Amino acid sequence: MHEVYAAYRNSDMTEGRGIMVLDKMFTSADVAASYIDDQPGVAGIRKKWSEERYGNWEVIPLPVFETLDEIGQYVNQEMARQKALAKLNDEDKKALGLK
Repeated sequence: MHEVYAAYRNSDMTEGRGIMVLDKMFTSADVAASYIDDQPGVAGIRKKWSEERYGNWEVIPLPVFETLDEIGQYVNQEMARQKALAKLNDEDKKALGLK
């Protein structure tokens, strides 16, 4: 498995009331971050969007699978991860930086 990086933007750059929509795909996280950092946000605001938690732009890594076996392994790992996270209380999640 490897990843591609999807750059999403707010669909309403006038008031910021739109949904996040796919703008471009990249094979490099650094190139994707650089791209969104060069883009204007709502009402022309300029920020380093790659460092904003809830910005007008965001990059989301997406897995790319080459075989059905890879998909099965990923699903099993993700299910185990979700099961482990469900056992943590809010304090534990905060301590791990998950909240």
